Amino acid sequence: MTGYEYALSPDSLVGVLASAFKSYVDLEGSAGEIDSNTYSLGVFGQHLLGSVKVTGIFLASYSQYDSERFVSVGGISGSPKVEYDGWGTSTTVGVSKLFEHEQVKIEPFVNANFSTASTEDYSETGGGVYNMDVSSDTSSSTSVRTGFTLEHNTDVSGYNMTLKAKPYVGYQWELNEANNAVRLSGSASSVVLNGRDINSAEVGLGLEAAMKLSETDSVKVGAEYSHDRNEDSGIAYVGYGLKF
Repeated sequence: MTGYEYALSPDSLVGVLASAFKSYVDLEGSAGEIDSNTYSLGVFGQHLLGSVKVTGIFLASYSQYDSERFVSVGGISGSPKVEYDGWGTSTTVGVSKLFEHEQVKIEPFVNANFSTASTEDYSETGGGVYNMDVSSDTSSSTSVRTGFTLEHNTDVSGYNMTLKAKPYVGYQWELNEANNAVRLSGSASSVVLNGRDINSAEVGLGLEAAMKLSETDSVKVGAEYSHDRNEDSGIAYVGYGLKF
């Protein structure tokens, strides 16, 4: 991920960002695999009203999927393959308030998100009788998250270091359920497969350490873990910042 932000005033800034993300999914029971590449562009802004901070971010993404299924029924095997595209958007707004005491800061926050996702229709090949035709699909959801960021500033070998912890809770609602019409290639009839129920509470924790190397350079490392009824997920990251 890379980005650039510009201060419009001491209280306001705007920015742009871009990211590329590659993932690989190995389906349980050797049922198949999915490779995907996702590219995102976004804009964001922030405005301070005293100790209150208002933020907003909009992201648009494009994904390429490469999928293969492994099927074996009654001694007849097949490996249907397909490449298809998807698109998505995400809009988030948030409000937080900063409280400070000596070297410690605590910032309670609440934010809301609205997301959409869609995939094009596609037809599998290379799988013989197991090839399927799948319709296009669109889904959407909204979520609310609240928590607080605890920040402590200290000096390490003459460098300023900032340590952050961010516990949070949230809930996600499905607005438009994902569903695809699926049929075996050449068949006249199809069935509709509904996506999993994503209505769920979540809990999470983020940790970050950032060090200011100079007036213009800084580095950071961090990790975040979250849990809901459908999945556990975690990310780790490193970052470099340049101010000019």
